[in-house]
Amino acid sequence: MKKVSFLKMIAGMVLVMMLSVQGVNAQNAGGNGKGEKLRKELNLTDDQAAKLKSLRQDAKSRMQDFKSKEGSMTKAEIRAARKSMRQDERGKLEQILNKDQLAKFDQIKQERRASKMNGKH
Repeated sequence: MKKVSFLKMIAGMVLVMMLSVQGVNAQNAGGNGKGEKLRKELNLTDDQAAKLKSLRQDAKSRMQDFKSKEGSMTKAEIRAARKSMRQDERGKLEQILNKDQLAKFDQIKQERRASKMNGKH
């Protein structure tokens, strides 16, 4: 049961990071999906979009590294590592986005989380 909760937590962290930079991916692909909508909603500059893309790539790499080590870690170590990753990613996000963008990002994240919990996407 705890392993399922852990996996949900990791999936949530990855989702947050992916949502924060989907605008970059949609723009690069020429699409205008949810990522482009998020980029517009946050009114990201090209520089911010590039930094978020780099942040997402770093987070993905760290997550892969974490998953490879997870089996040899205690529950306390896993909790501490997850907390550290969340804090680090949030700190980097706060350096990239201004206060208004960060507030809007948090609002969007909460809305999407609530929508997902209600079975809507």
